[in-house]
Amino acid sequence: MHVYLVYSAVFLLWALFFKPTGIDLGLGFAVMVIVPLATVLITKTNKDTPYILIMTWLQRWMYLFSIAGLASITVEIVWVGTLFSIVWLGATLVIACYGFFRLSLQGFRDAEEVLINVGCIYLAIGGGWFVLSAVQATTFLSYSQTIIDLTAIHFHYSAFVLPIASGMLGRWLKRQSIPLTGFAYLAAGILVGPILVALGIEFGPPLEPVLVLIYIFFVFWLALIAIRFSFVLRGWLRWFLLLAHVVLFMTMVLSYVYSAGLAWAPQRLTIPDMVRFHGMANAFGYALLVLMVWIVVRPTADHTFRMPLQPMRGKKYIQDQLFNHVELKPTNALIKKWREYEHEQFQIEKVNPNVLQFHEQTSRYSLEATIKWQPPFRWLLPILLFVTKQLKQLHLPADEIPMEGDTYTLVSTDQQHTTVWVRKHAQTKEPIFTAYYSNWLGSKRYNFIQLPLPFGVLTGLLLPLNDEGDGLYLMGDQTDPFTGVYLSFWKWTWKTPLRETFHLVEKEGTLHAKHAISFFRKEMITIKYVMNEDKSPQSGL
Repeated sequence: MHVYLVYSAVFLLWALFFKPTGIDLGLGFAVMVIVPLATVLITKTNKDTPYILIMTWLQRWMYLFSIAGLASITVEIVWVGTLFSIVWLGATLVIACYGFFRLSLQGFRDAEEVLINVGCIYLAIGGGWFVLSAVQATTFLSYSQTIIDLTAIHFHYSAFVLPIASGMLGRWLKRQSIPLTGFAYLAAGILVGPILVALGIEFGPPLEPVLVLIYIFFVFWLALIAIRFSFVLRGWLRWFLLLAHVVLFMTMVLSYVYSAGLAWAPQRLTIPDMVRFHGMANAFGYALLVLMVWIVVRPTADHTFRMPLQPMRGKKYIQDQLFNHVELKPTNALIKKWREYEHEQFQIEKVNPNVLQFHEQTSRYSLEATIKWQPPFRWLLPILLFVTKQLKQLHLPADEIPMEGDTYTLVSTDQQHTTVWVRKHAQTKEPIFTAYYSNWLGSKRYNFIQLPLPFGVLTGLLLPLNDEGDGLYLMGDQTDPFTGVYLSFWKWTWKTPLRETFHLVEKEGTLHAKHAISFFRKEMITIKYVMNEDKSPQSGL
């Protein structure tokens, strides 16, 4: 707690000594108190999440960035103020990078996490406007200095604090097992709102009050939820959360009175009035109180996402150079035992033994594939095939092709029980793909499939499920928080918009499989396999 007091004391001394204007007071409070408090909140509630080291480092040196921000507001020499403002911009970019990397890894599944991540990203926009304020950008922008300053404030409070506080509320409600219908829509409105307000400022009346009203609707919705459930908390936390959202409710009314006055009625509120009542109340009445509440409550994420290490990278691991760089031993199976993958939605007793056998005795099967690309991806196929042919990876032409493949165990690897499945065109012997199969134990045990790329790796995390008959699904869509397709370069991993599903069934004594890959909800490619059990076991490389 002493850290918060130090930051607050520095802010109070600065305010008393320099006597800043209302706008400068709001900006100074943001850089010296609000953003450091939000940084502490994010760090304390996300200790076990990926990329948290970025925020831990920032928190350690935050006082330097905050003092630079205050100096930028205070000094009158433009070029000096600009240099200090760029330092503050650096802090906002670090926070934005954390939000971006975390959003890229987790995707858009959990609305409360999306709120926190996008709120972090928005802060960098505020940092950019902070620099424009310091450089006095009225000389090359068609805005007044007041509008530039207020936009910087807007993205430090409404676009940063409000989404993060809303995300923390969503986390807490989920932890309390309180059902909240429509929270995803509320989150979308809170995140789109700052952009709507910015557009309203750009276009002015009569569009401005309409866009502001849309934003206010979602803020009212949020405030009513927080007020309703604030009584679940105890002591001063209850009253701080309640008061914070009552203040938020009132300031939104003032906001609409101001914007409506610009368009349809006599203007009863001026910009100085809005700074004095709307701005100061949001800064000292909402932002400060709500951050204090969540710092004490510390609502953590519903699940912690920790992707397994992915040591595989391209070049030496792609098919034509694979055998020269790693030690391999022939094997028959992609998966040793399906039993270890069982969970409440997957019991192997319900699956046809012949379906299970394909993964357990893969080397006995030959494959015939029918590959179909869907428009508009089919239109890009010549370019895709040129690239994949050079890479010798993921080379899937739109045609019927016979495949041959071999399976090997990696003798020396950082990953245990890793099997390499090498597939080639049965006639031309051209490489089709090289995949590394292992498993990963998260909330359940998943298929962990890696396809090395130059300097990176494409990873599919698939969950086995029973189908409605005796077949087998491997799902890489949004069935589960962890399933999906991930792209890694160096130490960074992003969850891609790709969705992958694999359905294996037996029809008339022959195994059939459908492998579909979608981009968002648009099906990109479908591969239909017929697997014939007519291949002899391997005897060597």
